Amino acid sequence: MPWTRWLRLTPLVLAACPGDPVAATDTDPADTTAQAGTASESTTAIAPTTGAGSETTTESTTSTGEPTTAVDPTTSTTQGTTTTTTETTTTSVTTDSTTTTDATDTGVVGECVPGDMQDCYSGPDGTLDVGECHGGQKTCGPEQLWGPCLGEVVPARDTCEAPGDESCDGLDPCQGDGAYAWGLTFGEAGNDEGDRVAFDGEGNLVLAAWSNGDVDFGGGPLVHAGYDVLLAKFAPDGALLWAKRFGDGDYQGGPEYGLAIAGDGDIVLGGVFHGDLDFGGGPLKNPTAQADLFLARLDGDGQHQWSHSFHSGDDATIVDLAIDPSGDILLTGAFVGSLALGGPTLLGAGANDLFVAKFTGAGAHAWSRGFGDPQWQIGMGIGADAAGDIYVTGGMRGSFDPGTGPLVSAGLEDIFLIKFDPSGAAKWGKRWGDVGSQAIRGLAVDSKGRVSLTGGTSGVLDFGGGPLEGPNVVSYLAQFDGDGAHLWSRELCEGGSIAEHVAVDGLDNLAVIGTFYNSCDLGGGPLMALDNRDVFVAKFGPLGQHGWSKRLGGPQEQRDTHVAAADAGSVAATGHFNNGIDLGAGNQPSHGGRDGYVVVLDP
Repeated sequence: MPWTRWLRLTPLVLAACPGDPVAATDTDPADTTAQAGTASESTTAIAPTTGAGSETTTESTTSTGEPTTAVDPTTSTTQGTTTTTTETTTTSVTTDSTTTTDATDTGVVGECVPGDMQDCYSGPDGTLDVGECHGGQKTCGPEQLWGPCLGEVVPARDTCEAPGDESCDGLDPCQGDGAYAWGLTFGEAGNDEGDRVAFDGEGNLVLAAWSNGDVDFGGGPLVHAGYDVLLAKFAPDGALLWAKRFGDGDYQGGPEYGLAIAGDGDIVLGGVFHGDLDFGGGPLKNPTAQADLFLARLDGDGQHQWSHSFHSGDDATIVDLAIDPSGDILLTGAFVGSLALGGPTLLGAGANDLFVAKFTGAGAHAWSRGFGDPQWQIGMGIGADAAGDIYVTGGMRGSFDPGTGPLVSAGLEDIFLIKFDPSGAAKWGKRWGDVGSQAIRGLAVDSKGRVSLTGGTSGVLDFGGGPLEGPNVVSYLAQFDGDGAHLWSRELCEGGSIAEHVAVDGLDNLAVIGTFYNSCDLGGGPLMALDNRDVFVAKFGPLGQHGWSKRLGGPQEQRDTHVAAADAGSVAATGHFNNGIDLGAGNQPSHGGRDGYVVVLDP
């Protein structure tokens, strides 16, 4: 079996007053001649033009101390005095040489009495005193104008960084309990695994699975040919939309995949294959014993858009895949010997070398880079921030230089995190670990550019917030800012646990999945393993505060492989199990070998 299975066997795998009159105008705006003893008052009222059908009325009045005489609208002559006074009225707003205002909150002189105070609120109707929103007070200043509304809180985007309904819609989206929404198990006589899950913008869920047996996701059996690539798409309520199988009698697909959903709903999938693999655009061919890579894009209905294969000189795997804000595709993983991704061939330096690559949304190679030394390095997670900067994490022994100076391992396995600019130039690199073994399993980047990592340690691990350590293997969750500075870190559970993946939802909450033995307390009370190894799924706030935690378990052993979080906060988990598993609706028995599962939990 290809060495990619080894990836799961590393050492740890087990957020109004009138105003003053204005002086009368002594010259007419249209006639600059004014006679002595004559006072000319010009009054003009102007309103915005209302377009076709608006009417303009022009009147002229003359004041000379004598009886007023009606005159031509343009010019009035009386006893040698020529005075033109024009009043233009269109609709509604009047500007006079003498201004009188009402005591209203209109922002003009005379709207209030200096020193008066008044309650105020500028938020939308229906939001006052709902959630976190409340009114304030404004004070009348010496200019008889109301000052700003001080102390008010108006609706804002919910952030989950603190409890409360910031949007003032009567709901707190950060106070869910992770209730079971829907789930299913799949598999017959073969070995079946759910390997990757991803939500699209509509809340539909895409599952990438791997199997050497027949599988029925609810639309009829998909008959296997060998180890095959399986894709299925489910509506938000769990109804199957479609399911497809790809592969021949050889070995295709997992167990490691990269999966992401583009902004237009297209599905981007990457993995390894031998033999012929056809996504609908003609077969990708790999007749060699070496594992080659594939990268494919399908539309939201599973129809082929494009697909490519990449030859490795010995072996290669894609461990993670992401899509940046511009729609470009990011990959990371490992290779042995050489790897041709479309640019200059990457040449390995040792056992396993790290690669990072970028492709356009149309599948064209943008750039690719390899890093390593005679020992081993592997990329385990990749993501991008709003500026398009790229974060890559992984495990390492030995040393390598990403371009900002060498990172040198201190023990059996250390953790690295590197930031690249959009062109692939390294901005900084960091390493953590001691003489023991530290493992990294997942990475997620939130809307504020904060980077979260998860994994486990069998030694002492300090990201900058104090040591994380405990008996056996301790799982962790840690967060850093865009410069790599530690924000917070916490243990998840002790005594033989490892967190495998992390995802971020639309409110920057973090969803984490992992496995544990015996018991695991993530902050909501202990979860107890039923038999051997069980799965935990948990949600944490943007600052690491516990939201909810669940156990997926049953007789014998259950394993996790991936977690995803929807914009609206739902969490999906996938993996495989032996014998049986309870996803939240009772125990579901296995039908033979390993069976796969997928489950969605409410926010």
